[in-house]
Amino acid sequence: MKNKTVIITGSNKGIGKEAAKQIAKLGAKVYMACRSLDSANEAREGIVKETGNPNV
Repeated sequence: MKNKTVIITGSNKGIGKEAAKQIAKLGAKVYMACRSLDSANEAREGIVKETGNPNV
Protein backbone atom coordinates (compact mmCIF):
# COMPACT_ATOMS: atom_id res chain seq x y z
CA MET A 1 0.00 0.00 0.00
CA LYS A 2 2.93 2.31 -0.54
CA ASN A 3 1.97 5.68 -2.06
CA LYS A 4 -1.52 5.34 -0.53
CA THR A 5 -3.09 7.56 2.12
CA VAL A 6 -5.69 6.21 4.55
CA ILE A 7 -7.87 8.02 7.12
CA ILE A 8 -9.13 5.88 10.00
CA THR A 9 -11.65 7.13 12.56
CA GLY A 10 -11.57 5.90 16.13
CA SER A 11 -8.02 4.71 15.63
CA ASN A 12 -6.79 5.23 19.18
CA LYS A 13 -8.25 1.93 20.44
CA GLY A 14 -10.00 -1.25 19.44
CA ILE A 15 -10.61 -2.21 15.83
CA GLY A 16 -9.62 1.23 14.54
CA LYS A 17 -6.23 1.02 16.23
CA GLU A 18 -5.60 -2.47 14.90
CA ALA A 19 -6.63 -1.38 11.40
CA ALA A 20 -4.24 1.59 11.60
CA LYS A 21 -1.44 -0.71 12.74
CA GLN A 22 -1.98 -3.27 9.98
CA ILE A 23 -2.25 -0.63 7.26
CA ALA A 24 0.86 1.15 8.58
CA LYS A 25 2.72 -2.18 8.36
CA LEU A 26 1.88 -2.23 4.65
CA GLY A 27 3.59 1.13 4.19
CA ALA A 28 0.64 3.49 3.74
CA LYS A 29 0.45 6.99 5.18
CA VAL A 30 -2.14 6.76 7.97
CA TYR A 31 -4.16 9.67 9.35
CA MET A 32 -5.73 8.90 12.72
CA ALA A 33 -9.02 10.69 13.49
CA CYS A 34 -9.60 10.54 17.25
CA ARG A 35 -11.55 12.52 19.84
CA SER A 36 -8.80 12.51 22.47
CA LEU A 37 -5.45 13.99 21.46
CA ASP A 38 -3.65 12.39 24.42
CA SER A 39 -4.82 8.85 23.67
CA ALA A 40 -4.25 9.43 19.94
CA ASN A 41 -0.62 10.42 20.56
CA GLU A 42 -0.12 7.39 22.79
CA ALA A 43 -1.61 5.06 20.17
CA ARG A 44 0.43 6.70 17.40
CA GLU A 45 3.70 6.25 19.30
CA GLY A 46 2.96 2.56 19.78
CA ILE A 47 2.02 2.04 16.14
CA VAL A 48 5.14 3.83 14.87
CA LYS A 49 7.36 1.86 17.24
CA GLU A 50 5.79 -1.48 16.30
CA THR A 51 5.57 -0.94 12.53
CA GLY A 52 8.59 1.26 11.87
CA ASN A 53 6.37 3.49 9.71
CA PRO A 54 6.82 7.15 10.73
CA ASN A 55 3.99 8.26 8.42
CA VAL A 56 1.27 7.78 11.02
